[in-house]
Amino acid sequence: MFSRLPPSVILPLFIGGLLLVGSAYLDIPVLRFPGELVANTIFGVGLSPDELRVKYWVGPLPILIVPGHDNDSWGTQFKGLKESDVNVALGYLLYDLLAKDPRFVPMINRAPDGEYALWFESYMKENKVAIEQFRTQSKVKTRYFAAQGLYDPRRLVHHNPAADNVSLSLYAINKWANDQNVPVVLHLHFNDYPRRRAGEAGEYSGFAIYVPETQLPNARASAALAETVAERLMRVVGPSNLPKEKGLTSSGVEGPIVPDQELIAVGSNGSRDGASLVIEYSYIYEPQLHDAEVRRLFMRELAHQTYLGLKTFFDSTALTREGVSATTLLPYEWPSKTFSDGMRGKDVFALQSALRIEGYYPPSGLSLASCPLSGVYGPCTTFAVKAFQNAKGLSSSGIIDESTLTLIKGVRGK
Repeated sequence: MFSRLPPSVILPLFIGGLLLVGSAYLDIPVLRFPGELVANTIFGVGLSPDELRVKYWVGPLPILIVPGHDNDSWGTQFKGLKESDVNVALGYLLYDLLAKDPRFVPMINRAPDGEYALWFESYMKENKVAIEQFRTQSKVKTRYFAAQGLYDPRRLVHHNPAADNVSLSLYAINKWANDQNVPVVLHLHFNDYPRRRAGEAGEYSGFAIYVPETQLPNARASAALAETVAERLMRVVGPSNLPKEKGLTSSGVEGPIVPDQELIAVGSNGSRDGASLVIEYSYIYEPQLHDAEVRRLFMRELAHQTYLGLKTFFDSTALTREGVSATTLLPYEWPSKTFSDGMRGKDVFALQSALRIEGYYPPSGLSLASCPLSGVYGPCTTFAVKAFQNAKGLSSSGIIDESTLTLIKGVRGK
């Protein structure tokens, strides 16, 4: 496979834009194909979705969890909440869920204290030269293919360039995962964007999943996996409403899946063989992250829905057949008997979640972008409660009284 050949072998095969390939690879010379087919030829053909599923059934399936950033470079932050800390916490919630499932073998490259795990730190030190060579070869190969018109560089989304040490650690992840035949790598992040005032919440909300652009060899499996994960996450958080993060699903419907060429984490420069996703779970300033008790519920549910998305991709009947709970949020015991505008906290978050499962939250005509599950009892919750009360034949006051709460307590996950 071409991806296994060093540039000193690959590059002489290109003469005047014509790719001459010996019979060990293809039976005929390859002229300039359309972008995706060319890239899959020059980078090597990555896993198809069905091939990825086969690995699960042969199993158990290795999955590498990569909580984004580290203790020295913590990513974004808001009011003292550092992204790297939230990423690690979510990473271990997901790790624990996968570890309980005999069909998965989860690995994680950071320790609970946020430092790199010893196995990954040792790998980086012992293989530094090989990782640097892998990075250089990947970049040189792509530049050459682009110069020959065999690869179309596209800046679909602008990203800040990675620092050299960050770049090297990401290429190390790709190289290690390739060498160890790890079919799935999940990079966990929380989002942000440049704001005029760093101490104030921004105008955007929601989640996005970055996947390899179609010219990269791991695009098909990554996009297919991302779709099932996204479908589950949309039960908890809406798609990002940042314009640049509005991608398309395989059916052409606008959604939270964003193709990208430049992110090393998804396999830029053809550096990744298996499926790789970068999941931006929400924006770091969103209210559900800034109440400690609400954050605990929110993170647990994000991990659960990510697990269910993975499980559904590999076995569409597993959740029903194995009796897996559809949510961690219900049933829930509310200590209070009444709720009204202005209240906040985990009880309100659970209330909003129950209303969402019943189809009343967000209110008709609105979305989770404008009415997130926030733990704040504001106008969105009031209107949702009114709609629920009206449908159940109760007085539609918008205030949760004892009779309304009795019906809410009967809601179960679906």
